[in-house]
Amino acid sequence: PSSSLEEVVKGHADMLRNRLRVMGGRVQPLITGSFVLNCTLAGTMTVTINVADPNVTSVGDSMSITYSQCTEVAGVLSGSISITFTAVSGNFDLGIAPYSGTMVMSYNNYRLTAGADYVDINGSVTLSESDDGVTLRAAISGSSLTMSSFVAGQLSSLTLSSYSLSSSYDWFTGETTSSMNYTVSAAALGGTISVATPQAFKTTFGATYPYQGVMVVTGANNSKVKVTALNSVDVQIEGDFDGDDLYEYFAVTTWAAL
Repeated sequence: PSSSLEEVVKGHADMLRNRLRVMGGRVQPLITGSFVLNCTLAGTMTVTINVADPNVTSVGDSMSITYSQCTEVAGVLSGSISITFTAVSGNFDLGIAPYSGTMVMSYNNYRLTAGADYVDINGSVTLSESDDGVTLRAAISGSSLTMSSFVAGQLSSLTLSSYSLSSSYDWFTGETTSSMNYTVSAAALGGTISVATPQAFKTTFGATYPYQGVMVVTGANNSKVKVTALNSVDVQIEGDFDGDDLYEYFAVTTWAAL
């Protein structure tokens, strides 16, 4: 469930960052203020922007969008989204190493409605990216982020707490390293589970599955499932169903079979 929410957040981050750059260029030299814009089909959005220099992203640059019955092709938007850059260095705007950047994105009663269906998001997320010419790194983290939806008559909700998802890519070897630590609460999961990677997953260039890494999923009463990559084909599954920290279940299968 976290991957779909991650994709939504990344999409919004790209949209807001691009719009910030466009608006900053349009309103110079007045690069702080609020503007009411018409949405594609109906309604309005109020854009509040604070940019130190429209030609370059700076620490403290921020933008918020508040939707008022904003009707776009995808549906009706309400609530607000905002971003603030908290760290910027190097060639961040060009995406040429070395560079780094961090921004905080917040959702306040954000909703997308399409007919009887809707998606709600509340909370905040910190996104960071850096490249030193050897390793490209990206991370998403935060204290709490909730997504609720009503789609095709089905109501669902999930909340990520104390979450951190990170990945890195080695430009020379092509190896990818990924780790994740979070707690997720959802009715579909029967409550709350915690996910941790005591050993990061490593995947060689061109491979579909990792050859190294360990993930532990902890559920009710300290019950656990541990997933260990044996190689890029085989994976070991262990289960501790009574929560005594002794794994009584053991199996080896393939990644493709999971």
